[in-house]
Amino acid sequence: ITRHNMNISNTPTMTTRTSRRKIVFIHLDLGIGGAEQLIINLATASLEKNTAVEIYTAHCDQTHCFDEVRRASSGILAECVNLRGTFLPDELRVPIARKSLGGKALCSSIRMIYLTICAVLEHCLITKNHRHRGDTDTVFVLDVLPTSMPIISFFKYMLHLSGVIVLFYCHFPDKLLTRDTVNGEIASGTTMQGPKRGGGVVSLRKMYRWVLDQAEEYTMTFADLVLVNSHFTRMEVQRSFPYFYSKICNSACSSRGGKNVNDNDEQEDLLSVLYPAINLDKFVPPAKSGSNNMGPIVSLNRFERKKNIELLLHAISHLKTKLVKAQTFQKISVIIAGGYDHRNAENVEYLQELKDLAEELDVASVITFATSISDEYRATLLQEALCVCYTPHREHFGIVPLEAMYAGSPVIAVKSGGPMETVVHQVTGMLVEGTSLAFAEALYELVSDPARAKKMGMQGHGHVKSKFGLDVFRQRWRGLIDRAIGVSRGNTKKYGDVRYASMPLLMLLLAFVVYYIAQYISPRL
Repeated sequence: ITRHNMNISNTPTMTTRTSRRKIVFIHLDLGIGGAEQLIINLATASLEKNTAVEIYTAHCDQTHCFDEVRRASSGILAECVNLRGTFLPDELRVPIARKSLGGKALCSSIRMIYLTICAVLEHCLITKNHRHRGDTDTVFVLDVLPTSMPIISFFKYMLHLSGVIVLFYCHFPDKLLTRDTVNGEIASGTTMQGPKRGGGVVSLRKMYRWVLDQAEEYTMTFADLVLVNSHFTRMEVQRSFPYFYSKICNSACSSRGGKNVNDNDEQEDLLSVLYPAINLDKFVPPAKSGSNNMGPIVSLNRFERKKNIELLLHAISHLKTKLVKAQTFQKISVIIAGGYDHRNAENVEYLQELKDLAEELDVASVITFATSISDEYRATLLQEALCVCYTPHREHFGIVPLEAMYAGSPVIAVKSGGPMETVVHQVTGMLVEGTSLAFAEALYELVSDPARAKKMGMQGHGHVKSKFGLDVFRQRWRGLIDRAIGVSRGNTKKYGDVRYASMPLLMLLLAFVVYYIAQYISPRL
C-alpha cells in the first residue's frame, strides 16, 4: 500500500511513486455521519498493492471524526488526509459585524471548487512529468456536490492528461434537500415557497435555488460514472434530473449499437447502485449469552431535524401509557445518541428542542442524550440494545440499520426510502408507518417479548454479513473503478471545451449576485 503526503498536512510531498493507480477523494467535511462513513469505507476498500489513496477535505476536527482518520489512534487513513481551503467560510457573513447571511449551498459549491483545483493541480499538473506517462490512472471521487467536476474535465482536455477519471457518488439530489422539504418531500406545514415573505423575496429565492439546481444537474453529466446508495435514490435521481438521465440513456444506447434502452434497466454502465457497507471488524458478533434481559431502546442519528427524532419521543410517551398499567415503564431505558458539532447551529438548537420535548412529555426520566460518542460506546449500544429505532422519513439509504442488525439488534424503521431495501419486515426488524402510534405498537411488542427481539437480531446479523459486509462492498467497488476507467478511455473528448467548464462557474456567480440582492429585501434567504 503506497501512501504519502499525509499527516493532515497543508504542503504536498513529492515522493517517487511506483503506483499504477491513484484514487483521490474530495469531500467537504470529514466529520461523523453516514456520508463520511461511506468515504472512509471507500478509501479503505481502495487500499491495495499498486494503489495510492488521498483524501482532500476542508475540515477534519480530530475530536469529531472517525478513528480511521484520527492521528492520535494512528488511523489507517490518518496520513491520507490533506486539508485545503480551511479559510473558506461555510456560509456568507458580514466581515465587520460578523453577521451570518446563510447561503450554505453556495459556499459549499465554492469550497468544493477550491478543493478540486488543489487536488487537480497537485496530482495532475505539478506531478505530470513524474506520474502521467500513460501507465498511471488517477481516479477523482467526489460526493455530495458535483459542481466542480467540469474543472477536472477541463484540465484533462487542455493538458492532455490520459488516465484521469471522474466518479461521482450521489447520496441524494441536493435540490431535494432544501429546508422546506424532507428528503424531497414537502415538509409538513410548509410549502415549496417556505415561510411567508414578500413576492420579490420568494421570486429571488426560487431563482437562487433554480440556478444551483441547474448547476447540479448539468455538472453531473461530467462524471464518467455516477453511483447512488440505493434503488430509491436512483429513482429520485432519474425523476429529479431528466436532462442528466437522458444523457446517460443516449450514451448507453450508443454503446449498445443504437439499441433502445429500457427505463427499468439499471444503466449499469453509467448509473449504478453501490450500497454503503459497514466494517464488520469494528463490531463484535451478537452476544452468545442466552439471557433475555431487556436492553435499552436506542436511537443513533446526527442531531438534525430531518432525522425526525421527536417521533421516538412521542412514541415513548404513548408507550408509557401502555406500560404504566403494568408498572414496567421505569424499567425501560432510552438512549438517544449521535453526531453532534457545536459549530452547527442546528445541532445545538435541535438537541435542546428534544430535551425540552422530553420534559414536556414527562418521559425525561427514562431518556439519556449522548453526543459525539466513541466508536467503542457506539458498538456497545448496538450490541446491547433491545432494538434500534430509525426515525428518518424517506432516508436515502441509512447505515445505522445495517450496523444495528449486524450487532444483533432488531430495527424499527419508517416504511420508506432505503430501509425498505435493508430491513426485512418481521424477520430482522419492523417497517412501520411514520407515526408515533405505529412506533409505540412496535416497541410494545418487543418490550413485551425480549426473546423475540433477540431472535430478530440474530437473523439480522446473518442478513447483513451476507449482503452488506466490506468484502462484498470492496469487490463491487473495485469492479466499478475498473468500469469507470473503461468508460473514460472510450470517451476522451468529453466536455473539454472551456465553454462547458466555465458555465457552472458563471451559474454560481449568478447565484451569488441574486443572493446578495435578496439581502436588501430579506435578512436571510
